[in-house]
Amino acid sequence: MLGLGTHVGGLAVRQLALRQGSVVRTFNVSADNALDVVIFDYDEASRATLVCLLTPAAKLRRAVTYVAGDAPHILAKPEARRRFGPELDYWLAIRLSASPASR
Repeated sequence: MLGLGTHVGGLAVRQLALRQGSVVRTFNVSADNALDVVIFDYDEASRATLVCLLTPAAKLRRAVTYVAGDAPHILAKPEARRRFGPELDYWLAIRLSASPASR
């Protein structure tokens, strides 16, 4: 759905995962192609997921939503941008709060 190929057996990534209550967010960079950056926002309570494919400069390329067990849905650009905004704010806040040694 994101246009990253078939990757039979999975796609190797470098990943950071953070939990806030029932929400798990992950930031993933493809080990094979650092131009492929993917963030996931998964709500364990609703089983809803938002997946955003980004450029390394955090420009939204594509967004997909799905609820566990249902078919994925590619979001239209306006809806994708609306849903991506809070995710970008979240990850930028994480980045800004990191200690200088971890940068």
